[in-house]
Amino acid sequence: MNTPRATRRRRRLPAPQRREQLLDIAADIIREQGVEAVNMEKIAARAGVSKSIVYRSFRNRDQLLVDMYERELKLENDRMLAAIDGATSTADALRRSLETYFDMVAERGELQKRLEQSRVSEQLVERADRRVREVEEYFASHAMRNYRLWYQQAITLAALFVSGPSAVVDLWLKRGWSREEIIDTCVRAELAAVETVSQGPVEGVRSGQ
Repeated sequence: MNTPRATRRRRRLPAPQRREQLLDIAADIIREQGVEAVNMEKIAARAGVSKSIVYRSFRNRDQLLVDMYERELKLENDRMLAAIDGATSTADALRRSLETYFDMVAERGELQKRLEQSRVSEQLVERADRRVREVEEYFASHAMRNYRLWYQQAITLAALFVSGPSAVVDLWLKRGWSREEIIDTCVRAELAAVETVSQGPVEGVRSGQ
C-alpha cells in the first residue's frame, strides 16, 4: 500500500522554530569539530532539509555564526538580569552575577569560547568587543549609583571585574578548586578595590555583605 504523499513529506516547521533548530545543529557541530567545520551543506544534511531552506534562515555562514553568538549573549544577559534582580547589596549583586557566569561557562562556555576565538567574521569580532563594553558600562553605572566614583574610575573597576572571572574560572574547571571560595575571593577583591578608590558608599546604600 502506498503511503500518501502528504504523510511522506517531512513536517514543515514554522520559520522561527526552524531557525532555532538550525542554530542548535550548528552549535553541535562547533562543539564536536570546531567553528571551521560549520558549513551550510553540513547543517542542511543534519537537519534533513535542502540547502535552500538553510539559506532562507541565514544569508550566509557568517550571518549564521553571528546570529548564534547573539543568541548566546541574549541567553547570558537574560539569566544575568534575572539573577541580580532583587539583590540586597552590591556584594549580593556581584556574587549572583559571578554564580550565573560560572553556571553559563559550565553549560555553554565552550561554544561561546570557540565562537569568540574563531574571528571568522568582522561582525562577530565587533559584536564580541561591543558586548564587553556593554557589560563594563552596566557594572560601572551600578558602582556609580552605590559609591562616590568618577566615570573613569568606575569603568576601570568594571573592566577589572569583567575580565577577572574568565581569568580564574579555570581554577575551578581544571584544578578543581572550590567554586564558592573563588567567587567569594572575587567579590571581596572587587569590593575592596571599589572602597579603596571611591570616597565611600552613597548615603543610605547597603554595599557590603
